[in-house]
Amino acid sequence: MRKSLIFTLLGIILISASTWGSEIEKKVYFSSKDNLSKIVLSELAKAEKSIHIAMYCFTLKPLAKGLAEAKRRNVEIKVLLDEGQKYSKSSRWDLLVEEGVKVKFYESPGLMHNKFCVIDEKVTLAGSYNWTGHANKINEENLIVIDSEEVAKQYEKEFQNLWTGPGIIEITSPKNAKYVGNRNSRIFHRKDCHYVKRMKETNKVYFADREEAIKAGFRPCKICKP
Repeated sequence: MRKSLIFTLLGIILISASTWGSEIEKKVYFSSKDNLSKIVLSELAKAEKSIHIAMYCFTLKPLAKGLAEAKRRNVEIKVLLDEGQKYSKSSRWDLLVEEGVKVKFYESPGLMHNKFCVIDEKVTLAGSYNWTGHANKINEENLIVIDSEEVAKQYEKEFQNLWTGPGIIEITSPKNAKYVGNRNSRIFHRKDCHYVKRMKETNKVYFADREEAIKAGFRPCKICKP
């Protein structure tokens, strides 16, 4: 009887330990009362190995700077954005590319509407929160910080599926481009057009051909007539 009781108690302890071990540590935040960008920055600052991001919209400079700082710590960073961000004048992917961060754009029949970040393959940031000023100060948004390798593994798998998938649009490099567009004016030019020389580097977007520029919603320069 005594041995049976001891084994029963040991069983309860083992089951409880297993349950506690499987619990997911998570913190939930809301833009109505929390500074979501500050929370994201805090998590980015903890990264030691990798930061993988799938984000529909990314316009916040402080978060771009946070990623740049992580890059300088030799953290591997990959950023996947919706195709619409490639030509948006407010998107801050250009600051990331300048720092050597890998950025790709995803084209699909709908939107690449994900909003998640996986840090060191163990912490996941998810929720409705886009990395934008409106999401930070105007919209009603939520952010969940999940400390779980099991959850991170699932998000990381989806990130890799998107990152290597058929919907990826590569960035046209200045060297391989035939035309240069202005993200503010939405006009594209020949590379030797004098307007290109007067253009701020951060406003430039490069196109491999005329069709790509037209498809992106840019109109041809009336002076150089590309």
